Amino acid sequence: MGLIRNYGCRDGYFWKTESRDAGRTWDPPRKTNVRSQRHPSPPHIDMHGKTPLLTYADRRMVSVSMVTPGDSDFLNWDLASLLPCYQYRPDGKPIADASYPVSVAVGKHRRFIVDYEIRPEGKWIAGYYVDLPTDWR
Repeated sequence: MGLIRNYGCRDGYFWKTESRDAGRTWDPPRKTNVRSQRHPSPPHIDMHGKTPLLTYADRRMVSVSMVTPGDSDFLNWDLASLLPCYQYRPDGKPIADASYPVSVAVGKHRRFIVDYEIRPEGKWIAGYYVDLPTDWR
């Protein structure tokens, strides 16, 4: 299964697709309820224990969030429980470029997110820790 961005309609929604033959063919993409509000970048989906977890730029070049699924089809995610993870600037203004975040479990309720940042003062790879709600197992 994969979640992809769609530049065709440019509405910022992510789309889900599945392969049942080890990636040789893929189902037509289906729209999810997850959306990046600024220039969508690829989302990152993986498991945190038994919980599927989506790490994505909810506002590209502004902020990164995480969310868990609200259904077993991975089309409707639990946006009411969205976890804000990182904001590039305290004032909420965008930086020049960023937002291809990926995350990995580093503890029972902790993730490490890696991203890139391009600002007037320089370019770098950024990493930060996020503590998850205890019910995200």
